[in-house]
Amino acid sequence: MPKSKLSDPETRAKLISTIRQVRSERSPAYHVISSRGDWVVMGEGAPKARKRFQDQDRAIEHAKDLARKSHSDLFVHSRDGSVREQVSFRDSDTRRK
Repeated sequence: MPKSKLSDPETRAKLISTIRQVRSERSPAYHVISSRGDWVVMGEGAPKARKRFQDQDRAIEHAKDLARKSHSDLFVHSRDGSVREQVSFRDSDTRRK
């Protein structure tokens, strides 16, 4: 079995791309939701809120930092629970939906 050379730019780029894809597939999305008059940041599948804020903008900034670091998605919900904004940090480019 031949060894791959990481010094080869094409091989290295493919490996980095694969690692990023696997990492992003495992990263949970983060949600900013209204709860008891405050705004909370929750990781998808987490039983508890990660952090609680009185101001929605601060909650969004905190959630963006988390999503950016973990290359995941961010969903901002309205008070009624509907999704008002989605931001993806899965690629190097930030996409808004």
